[in-house]
Amino acid sequence: MKQTRTSRHASILERLAARMGDDAGPPRILGVFAHPDDEVLALGGRLGRFSESRFLCVTNGAPENGMDARAHGFPTLAAYRESRRMELDRAFKLAGLPSGCARPLLLQEADGSKTIAADQAAAFHLVQIAREIAREISEFRPEAVLTHPYEGGHPDHDSCAFGVQAAVRLVGESYAIPILEAPFYYAGANGMVAGCFLPETAGTNSSGILCTLSPKEQKRKRELLDCFVSQRETLAQFGTERERFRIAPEYDFTRAPHTGRLFYENYDWGLTGARFRELATLGARELNLQTRGAHA
Repeated sequence: MKQTRTSRHASILERLAARMGDDAGPPRILGVFAHPDDEVLALGGRLGRFSESRFLCVTNGAPENGMDARAHGFPTLAAYRESRRMELDRAFKLAGLPSGCARPLLLQEADGSKTIAADQAAAFHLVQIAREIAREISEFRPEAVLTHPYEGGHPDHDSCAFGVQAAVRLVGESYAIPILEAPFYYAGANGMVAGCFLPETAGTNSSGILCTLSPKEQKRKRELLDCFVSQRETLAQFGTERERFRIAPEYDFTRAPHTGRLFYENYDWGLTGARFRELATLGARELNLQTRGAHA
């Protein structure tokens, strides 16, 4: 009997969440993540299983204002950028993944050169990001794309969610693939909530598949996170006991991901939720995509 699209996508999700040694094997995914270390936060317990996959890093992990660089003790912004790149390379090497498995998502400059977006600036490049992801999907032909949910935690995370959903629509029905997502963090009543999906979207796709990591997988995830020395304090806020995945709902980026103040609006990152939604609306228009979605 021919598999329906829904059942095929559910099967890919189950393979993504399966333990080492599962007969079906992991799916060949295109991971699209905002910052060096997000890949490990999402699926570091079993990252080494994905040797046939590709991972795009959408930003260089270094805000242009230099505040993070100085706070982490780097003499220059360039030195901080290079450290972030090397930390990601080290983690992927430790995971046993081949060279080139992780690569930056490069944007075209006016002079013809290519560069990667700065941390906190992805929202200002939504059209280019979507087109580059679409190009990568068409070239690599993955079974699924794994990325961030639209949750208001970080504008770069939300930019990845927009870029992937726009890219899949640009590629078109001839190559319809599932978008899978892993939760990161959002604003809760008592501060940051990490590691679970927004309750506002849970009804559209349940809460996904919860994977309890084995002691060996937890140890490996901690080892990979330890590669990101410059991010030690930030990463200490995230556990290594569980990983969660789901099929992404179809988001409406003209609406806020949840009521109330977004997490990143607590920081001077040069962007509000209203401005992000304006940029998403303009980006969808430039890409000739009608804004749509069932997101509450």
